[in-house]
Amino acid sequence: MPAPTAPGLLARVQPTVPGRVWPQQIGHKPLINRSNSGSFRDRIGTALRLQLVLVGLAAGVFYALSGRFPALSVLFGGAMAAFNQVLLEWRRYQADSGRALSAGQSLWALYRSAIERFALVLALFALGIGVLRLEPMPLLIGFIAGQLGLFVTGTGRKN
Repeated sequence: MPAPTAPGLLARVQPTVPGRVWPQQIGHKPLINRSNSGSFRDRIGTALRLQLVLVGLAAGVFYALSGRFPALSVLFGGAMAAFNQVLLEWRRYQADSGRALSAGQSLWALYRSAIERFALVLALFALGIGVLRLEPMPLLIGFIAGQLGLFVTGTGRKN
């Protein structure tokens, strides 16, 4: 079980600046509010559904304009973004459900997750372009459409 945190800790640490209103003071919330609790499947559902819609739309446009092969490249790019999202949420779920970490351990976990995700995306781009001979531009557009789903939903972190 993760260590309890004080709900207003960030607000107490921030300096007092005359005329400055911090997001915590006005009830700032992400575009789609996801709680930190729940199963791993619940936590990734919203972003993956939005990624599926965006990538499906992009693939449909490429299918209508260019044919089946570019649409498959878009779908592979979207799958790359989905795998990236699943790895991100899996590492986040591990961190939230594990024991409390020191600052150094937390920083190392953050760096490790970023390196793993970067290596995964790099390997999947190499597989798509080098081995499968997919078209690079539709592949990149599919990846961007998938990443846009993550951008719109945010990470849902409250603290």
